[in-house]
Amino acid sequence: MEKRKAPRRNLIFYLKVFDKDKNLFGHIVNISEYGLQVVTDKTYEKNQIYELFINIPKDIANELPNKLHFKAKVVWTKKDPNEEFFDIGLQIVEKIVFEPLLIYRLFEEIGFNS
Repeated sequence: MEKRKAPRRNLIFYLKVFDKDKNLFGHIVNISEYGLQVVTDKTYEKNQIYELFINIPKDIANELPNKLHFKAKVVWTKKDPNEEFFDIGLQIVEKIVFEPLLIYRLFEEIGFNS
């Protein structure tokens, strides 16, 4: 049963997600206004909350801020089909600098339906 509040869209290329210390957290597989899936070479503990940000390409952001900054909770984790990686499901629990219109621009510019 689908529990998501909004459908997620896959992206043509994986945008990088960074933690608050500017370390690479992972790469976005799909995203919505409420959550995202990332692929990473590290595993993260379920229910942990991380402060993260995504730099949005300036040609997509245009006049909007080109950064999404938020806190997200790990809701699930599993081994990726490529055994060297993990798939992580994140729920956005706090929007710090977050313009939902940027999500929709990502959908339009680099998103596709699976």
